[in-house]
Amino acid sequence: MRFPDLGRKLNAEISQLLKVRISRNRSYYFFTLFADSNWRFHHSVITHWVGFTEDKPRREIREASLVNAPYILRNSRKAGRPVFVINSVAGLRFYLTITGGYALIQAPLARKYLTPLLHPRASIQLPEGGFDSISIIPPFKLRRRPTKKLRQQVLRRDNEECKICGASPRTNEHVTLELHHILPFSNPELQTRKI
Repeated sequence: MRFPDLGRKLNAEISQLLKVRISRNRSYYFFTLFADSNWRFHHSVITHWVGFTEDKPRREIREASLVNAPYILRNSRKAGRPVFVINSVAGLRFYLTITGGYALIQAPLARKYLTPLLHPRASIQLPEGGFDSISIIPPFKLRRRPTKKLRQQVLRRDNEECKICGASPRTNEHVTLELHHILPFSNPELQTRKI
């Protein structure tokens, strides 16, 4: 478990934070905080199912779960993943502003300073596993039916013919064209392809 050299003072603080122990008789949430290649910050927290939304399509509602902190800490360290144990406001501030990564955050601290991240929210299962809040997923990734404009673009591109048999409603009144995804909608590669 090595971090890049950030200077003597920061390295010492990170080293100290990695040595913090789990407090007995305290509950913890398990958070992940990271930045993508475009420097957008993302977070996740382990959640559990609490119900379904009323609207269509129905979505799962999930909220943050308290975790078995010793189990997570032991297995993460075995896997060579550093996990911070956050028991103080100073540790939380350092984690959120300097290090990020994996952290077990004491429940009272999380409830006081990270409340919006703990509330129940509508979620969707991701193709690669896990769940993500619907509020941060771009709307086009949730849309299954093409818009009218996109449908017309695809029909024009394909010369209003079936790509398998060549049938067309222009030459046969019994032919009805339907649009389908070339790749299953759940496949993440679909989101990067152009029509």
